[in-house]
Amino acid sequence: MEKIYCGSGKVVKTKYGNMFKGSMHIDHVKLLLKHMEDNNLEWINWDAKQKREPEQGKPPYYLEVDQWKPDREVEPRPNEVAEGDKDGETLPF
Repeated sequence: MEKIYCGSGKVVKTKYGNMFKGSMHIDHVKLLLKHMEDNNLEWINWDAKQKREPEQGKPPYYLEVDQWKPDREVEPRPNEVAEGDKDGETLPF
């Protein structure tokens, strides 16, 4: 799976604590939208990763789309719903 890079960022100190500031070029936004449309996604997750070799004067972080997907669809465990509770028959309200 090809990695999708979508911007850069840095951590800045404020009087309220640290804050991550990121930026994206319009080409990154278009790339994200294409990825979302191609994969029928309504949401997208991304990771801010620190560069291995930061360059002076450039943001030390880069943004990468998190493309992780579970190996299989998650099914409920058999003991999660007690017999008789399937239709709310034993709920107190």
